[in-house]
Amino acid sequence: MKYLGIDFGSKKIGFAQSDDGGRIAFPLMIAPNDKSLIGDTLELIREMKFGVVVIGESVDGAGKPNAIAKEARIFGATIEKAIDVKVVFEKEWYS
Repeated sequence: MKYLGIDFGSKKIGFAQSDDGGRIAFPLMIAPNDKSLIGDTLELIREMKFGVVVIGESVDGAGKPNAIAKEARIFGATIEKAIDVKVVFEKEWYS
């Protein structure tokens, strides 16, 4: 299964793709966090046939979500509502 990794930031979004077996990730691109982000992301998922979207969940030192994590959750929910793809979150610790 092929994975799309998303590093969600307030100004820029980093994208990475896995190999077809889902074992190794490779940088894909960086995009601005603007009004075209969701549409462009959905198009990318469809065109590259990703089966799972993994979004980094930014947390503070105590492991609690910070402000950007809330935005990332909304972004992930929007993706799941718009397209048939599984969205999962992985905590980012000091990354």
